[in-house]
Amino acid sequence: MRLGDLVQVRYMEQVEYLGMGMEEPVIHWTPPYLGILYETPDMGKDCVWRMWCFAREAGHILSPQKDRIEVISEANTGY
Repeated sequence: MRLGDLVQVRYMEQVEYLGMGMEEPVIHWTPPYLGILYETPDMGKDCVWRMWCFAREAGHILSPQKDRIEVISEANTGY
């Protein structure tokens, strides 16, 4: 992922454990949110993955280790 990419993100909404054993949890995900990456960790020491969400008209912090993130279209930034 890089600055300006169009991404689709689904956030972990709920985790259910179906019993007392060691079964795998059932994870529920939010509907997808579309947005543009406007901050990346390589922009500075206090920067993180952030996208502008079109649906919510707000910035979202992304957690690549936790969220389902799909790059829909890569930015053409001339690099």
